[in-house]
Amino acid sequence: MKYLNWYFNTYKGLSKEIWIIAATLLINRSGVMVMTFLALYLIEDFNYSVAKAGFVVSFYGWGSLVGVWLGGILAEKIGYLKIQFLALLASGLVFISMFFANEYWEFILLSFLVSATADMFRPANMASIPWYSNKGNRKRSIALIRLAINLGISIGPALGGFLALSIGYTALFWVDGITCIVAALFLALLLGLKDPKINEEGEVLTPSNEIKAVLENPENKTENLPKFYWLLAGAAVWSFVFFQLIYTFPVFLKKELLFDEFTIGLFFTLNGLLIFFTEMPIIHKLQEKRVIPILNLGIILCAISFVFLASGKPEMLVFPFMYILFITYGEIFYLPFTNSLALDFTPKKNKAKFMGYYSLAFSISHVLGPLIGLWVADTMGFQPLWIGCGILMMLVLLITRGLKRE
Repeated sequence: MKYLNWYFNTYKGLSKEIWIIAATLLINRSGVMVMTFLALYLIEDFNYSVAKAGFVVSFYGWGSLVGVWLGGILAEKIGYLKIQFLALLASGLVFISMFFANEYWEFILLSFLVSATADMFRPANMASIPWYSNKGNRKRSIALIRLAINLGISIGPALGGFLALSIGYTALFWVDGITCIVAALFLALLLGLKDPKINEEGEVLTPSNEIKAVLENPENKTENLPKFYWLLAGAAVWSFVFFQLIYTFPVFLKKELLFDEFTIGLFFTLNGLLIFFTEMPIIHKLQEKRVIPILNLGIILCAISFVFLASGKPEMLVFPFMYILFITYGEIFYLPFTNSLALDFTPKKNKAKFMGYYSLAFSISHVLGPLIGLWVADTMGFQPLWIGCGILMMLVLLITRGLKRE
């Protein structure tokens, strides 16, 4: 009971707008199941090779590159909230259209379009967090949004696995599409589509600080941009390795361990539940600590996770379980803190544009992750892939040294 009281106290002080954004993402991500099972769908229903399926899925990454670049630019022109609404609505329609695809080129085109529309959401969403948070609760605000995403992800793949077994893979396209559209409507109804007025510091204007904003016009500071670019490089390599969880790990479980789709979904449910129950208390406890050692711990935990997959005894259930355990806590210690640093290192003005650059690092990994990961698995086997992933995580550790101590 004492732990529960402390757990719920970690959520105090967050704005209602952050809660609305988190609820929107919970609705949206509860339907996220297509990308978890797309490679398996192409392999099982269309008899594509592992490498060929990986090539199709890599176009999700190409679309993501276009989406985050376009989203950062359009957010500045038409509004942060409008672009989030349009991205959710459009991606929902594209997901539904994937139901009708049968040809190789159709899957390539729609994989590209679904991420190009969906990922226009990300830069504007990240850049709007400072409007509804402050320095004292920014990490917790990010953690709440991540918690909503991961709670949704803990529901989505398990539900997707059940639907794939009971109805078929094509049911996933409808569920994913409908939840995107519902999330768009939820955001529009509760938060509106008109951005609040903000000052030069990126804060929401109130009657008191609106007068101050007219009298003062602080320059757009860029002294932290070198740190931002080091952070960007580390995030690009880290995300390439981490996204093997999404793209190659399900194929590994199906092909090497012969697990069914529902069991595969349960591994992602475990990932989401661990984040749901433990991330916010961890962030609350560590939010005043120095960030670089925390990032290093997260990177090391991720590196260790691949030791379990490369152990040579994948038939034992304990090895994939330990992989999920270690990579989840590696994610908890790395991702919220690096997201917060990215927001801190970017200029106050044009934050959506710079967060678009940050999102590009992850989008590149959506291209290279399935393309290289599934190709290595298909030609050399899964064990060399897991060993290589562990080595790349240690490279991230070296890159992170480029961030000077705060």
